Amino acid sequence: MSKMQRVKGAQFEREIANYLGVKRRLGQARDAGHDLDWRDFALELKRRATIAAYDWLEQAERSSLVAEGGKIPAVIARADGKRAIVILYLTDFHPESP
Repeated sequence: MSKMQRVKGAQFEREIANYLGVKRRLGQARDAGHDLDWRDFALELKRRATIAAYDWLEQAERSSLVAEGGKIPAVIARADGKRAIVILYLTDFHPESP
């Protein structure tokens, strides 16, 4: 991993930690741990140039605009032999405080 990739990842971790109001876990990469603890969640954070999940989430968002009751758009996905995952926008997961 290049220095630029490490800096980009650390910057994203700080951004999300500040947003959720938690402290970053230091040394986690060397310890094979997760990036952040938040409530009952062990969060792994990934920042990449392209992620197909955005296409799926945008499709869910378009559908949610048609749905009655103001539904929150989310994606449930599962690869062969893997557990299902949930993908949703951070602001739907944890709305910003007023």
